Amino acid sequence: QEKLGSYYDKIKRLVKLTKKLSSQLGISDNVGKKIQRAAYLCKADLVTNMVREFPELQGMMGGVYATCSGEDPLVAKIIEEHRKPRFNGDDPPQTLEGSLLAIADKIDTLTGAFWADFIPSGSEDPWGLRREAQGVIEIILSKELHISIVRLIDESMSLYGDNAIAKQKLIDFFKTRMIYLLKEKGISYDKINAVIRMGVDDPVNTLKRAKALQKIALREKFREEVVAIVRLLNILKQANEWGINIPSQPKEDKLVEGEEKNLYQKWRKIKESIDRSLDKADYVQAYNRLSVLKDSIHNFFDKVLVMSEDVNLKLNRLALLREIGSRFLKIADFTELQVK
Repeated sequence: QEKLGSYYDKIKRLVKLTKKLSSQLGISDNVGKKIQRAAYLCKADLVTNMVREFPELQGMMGGVYATCSGEDPLVAKIIEEHRKPRFNGDDPPQTLEGSLLAIADKIDTLTGAFWADFIPSGSEDPWGLRREAQGVIEIILSKELHISIVRLIDESMSLYGDNAIAKQKLIDFFKTRMIYLLKEKGISYDKINAVIRMGVDDPVNTLKRAKALQKIALREKFREEVVAIVRLLNILKQANEWGINIPSQPKEDKLVEGEEKNLYQKWRKIKESIDRSLDKADYVQAYNRLSVLKDSIHNFFDKVLVMSEDVNLKLNRLALLREIGSRFLKIADFTELQVK
């Protein structure tokens, strides 16, 4: 596609992208230079008769040619792997180094296509862009790489020229592919919505949250727990819609009702352990600890008027609820769940 320049232009972009990715993931300078060397050579096999005759051998033949030309074995391996996964069900790259070049290659193709307004519509996808986006996610998940999709798109888009509309469309495109992947993993529709609402920028984290929610939903008292969580989250949404400026933390000396004091004390006892679980991405354990608040939350709403006419009381109660609610939202938006 002439709007995207020559393959040499693409190579220059791949070298820059792999350099940034290597830096973000803490790859050593020595190994990083080998990845960049592979990026520089990875499209050379396209001009050979072998690949012209058999396009599916792109990358594989590049690895062979690199070996025959005396390149470093790792460079040859990276070139060999950089088109993986080639099709649905194909294995992702085995090496981390090959994975980085594969991600860079696919994200450059995607960004260039969206930047030039070649966007799949309906069943039409002549450039195989859905497969490319799926490949990026599969590679990230296979190596458990904590890579920000938005940052990746930003860095790739900057090499073409910033285009805010194209960027947002590509972010939404990745969101759609993540939804597809979660369906393939057997996650139910409402749980996918609940997880997706809290972001998909980190695919590894998104999948962990979805699997955790699927497991959590098997709890015997899950319905009662969700009812309590939804009561809490809904009033916070209402406060947000009204533009109420909620303080960052509740103050104990402003708690007057027994039920709000009880909820506050129970929350204080488990807060640190919950945050440790969330930091480790152990979402099941975090939820199990949060769930002990179920009865206290119900009692709070049954006995305490959150939207009190006393502004100080109202803001302090909302601050307490937001502290608790923010931890639930690190797992999912429970208001999206359909519980029976």
